[in-house]
Amino acid sequence: MAGANQFPDGGTEAVWVAVYTMFIIWLLGLFIVPMTFRLMNKPRVSGGPTPHDRMSNYCRAARDSFLILLGSTLINQSGYGITPVNVALTWIVLGLCVLWILIGIVFPKWWLELLVLIPIAVLQIINSAFAFRNSPSSRGQ
Repeated sequence: MAGANQFPDGGTEAVWVAVYTMFIIWLLGLFIVPMTFRLMNKPRVSGGPTPHDRMSNYCRAARDSFLILLGSTLINQSGYGITPVNVALTWIVLGLCVLWILIGIVFPKWWLELLVLIPIAVLQIINSAFAFRNSPSSRGQ
């Protein structure tokens, strides 16, 4: 069965593809940050952030995004299982995480990042809660 899909359904694979995509985005940041430090380490002309600061924001947000997606995926995988709702929420959160990364690069303002981080946190709490929807406490036992 070479080349056969080993996942129980397409939803499980789709969620892991989202996690893997964020992992690749984070790894790219790990390569970019040292290069920007060596190539563009110039004194600040204005009070704004340097390119290295912006790339450090990128790497930090990408790492945190990867850990957020990985955590909720593992919780759902070990709980009730991956459902179409989990897939949709995971991909929505992936899009918001990419927006969070871009805001950290282009507009490094803490309050802008917080505006994007709040929906990410709320959606991931909802997403992770689906792992426990068939628990004994939810059935009234």
